[in-house]
Amino acid sequence: MDFSPQAVNRLKQALMTGLANNPAPEPYGALTSLALVAARSRYVRSRPPSHRLEKREKPIDRASLLPDAARHALLRLLSGKDAKSSDTIAAAALHAMKGAGLRLHPFDYSRLEDFIADFADELGTEERRWLRGVRPERAQVESVDERDVITEQTLAQAGRAQKLAFLMDLRRRDPAKARGLIEKLLPEEPAKTRAELVGVLATALSDADSAVLEGLGTDRAQSVRDQAQMLLARIPGTSAYHKKLELARDRIVVKKGGLLRRRAVLSLRSMPSHTGAHPPLETVESSEVFYGLRLSDLASTLKISVEDLIAGSAESEGLGHLVLRSAVLEGLSIDLELFGPLFAGDAGHSMVFLLKEIAPHASGTQRGALLALGLSPENWSALPAPIYLHESYGLLREPLSLQLAKSIIQSKIWRDALQDGSDQERMQWAEAMAPLIPRSLSEDFLRDVETHSRRAALYHRFLLSLPDQSP
Repeated sequence: MDFSPQAVNRLKQALMTGLANNPAPEPYGALTSLALVAARSRYVRSRPPSHRLEKREKPIDRASLLPDAARHALLRLLSGKDAKSSDTIAAAALHAMKGAGLRLHPFDYSRLEDFIADFADELGTEERRWLRGVRPERAQVESVDERDVITEQTLAQAGRAQKLAFLMDLRRRDPAKARGLIEKLLPEEPAKTRAELVGVLATALSDADSAVLEGLGTDRAQSVRDQAQMLLARIPGTSAYHKKLELARDRIVVKKGGLLRRRAVLSLRSMPSHTGAHPPLETVESSEVFYGLRLSDLASTLKISVEDLIAGSAESEGLGHLVLRSAVLEGLSIDLELFGPLFAGDAGHSMVFLLKEIAPHASGTQRGALLALGLSPENWSALPAPIYLHESYGLLREPLSLQLAKSIIQSKIWRDALQDGSDQERMQWAEAMAPLIPRSLSEDFLRDVETHSRRAALYHRFLLSLPDQSP
C-alpha cells in the first residue's frame, strides 16, 4: 500500500466523503484501510513549535495580576447595566492599575471585553492578542511581532503607532539620531504618516532641524508642507520666524495706563470676521502665532522691555496666557502671581489652556505652582463645569497633588455644590472630580459622594483595594 503523504490524504478524503465514488485500494478493504490510516496518524510526528510560538507561551507572572479584592472591585465598576468602559473614570482605573504595576486577570477578559477594546493600546500584549481572537475585525497586520522590541533595524517594518512611539522617545534622548531616521522613513510613507513624522520634530526643535524642514517645502502633500512651515516659524532666525514675529506685533495693542505711574498696558487686537463683526481674538486662534517667539524679540519689535511686556500683558485675557506660555517655554523665572487674575472667576478655558499648553513645558516647583494657579478653589467663583474637570484629568492623566486635592474637597465651593446642586449635578460633579482625587483622600471623598454617585464611590473603593504604594 502506498503510504506517501499524498496517498494517505487521498484515502482520508475518500473515507470522509464515502467509498462509493472513491473505493479503498486493493487488496485492503475499507475497515483495514481505515485502521491503517488511524494507526499511521497516531504515531506521526508533529512539527516542533516555532521559536515565535515558544516566545508567546511564556508563563504568566501571577504576582503581576490584580489581587482578588481589586478584581472584584474593578468588575463591579466596569461591567453591568450602568457601567461605562471608556469614560474618564475607566481611564483613571487603568492608570491606577498600571501605576501599581498590575494587569488584568485573564479570567476577567470576557467580562471586560469592551474595556479592553477601548484601551487596547494602553494594555499589554496578552490583552491585545485575546482581543484579536474575539474581535477579528480589530486585528491589525503588523510586519514586526508586537512582542519584539522595535529597533533602528526593524523600524521600517513596524506599524505606524510603533514608529511614532519609538521616534518620539528617541527624539527626547537623541534628537539628531531621531531626525536622521525620520529623513530615511519619509519617502516611503503615506501623506498622513509623513505629516505625523514631521510633527515629531516639534520635540527638542532646534536650528539643526531647519534644513530638513526647508526641504519639505516641495513635498507633494499640502499637510506635510504646512506642518514643516509651522515648525520652521518656531525656529528663531528663519524667514518664517520673522514673518510670524511681524504678525504677532500687528496683533498687539500697546496703550499707557495708570494714574500715578504710567505703564504699558497690552492687549490682543480684535480681528475682522467674514460677517463684518470684530469679535475679540480667541486664545486658540493666536496660539500658533505666538508659539516659539522669544519674548526679547517680541519686546524689541514693540519697542518696550521684556519686563514691561510681561507686566503689561499679565492681566490681559488671551495675550497674558500666550506670554506666560512663552516665558515657561524659555525657562524664564517670573512672578506667577502677576498672572493670577487670568485664572480668577469662572474656571474653564483658562484652566484647560494652562494644563494643555503651559504646564507640560514646566517641571518641578514651577509646574506645581502653575497647577496651583489654575486649579486653586481660592481663585474660582464657582466649581468648574464637569466637562472642564473631565478634560483636566485627560490632560494630567494622574490625580492632583494631595495638597491641591485637599484644598478643593475642603473648600466652600465644593460643599455648596454638593449641598445646593440638583441630584443630576451632584452626580456629575462627583464623577468628574473622582479621578482627580488621590488614593490617600479616598476615605474623605467617599464620605462626600457615597450618596450622590455609585460610580464615583466604586472607583475609589477600587483604589483602596489596590496594594498601598506609599512608602
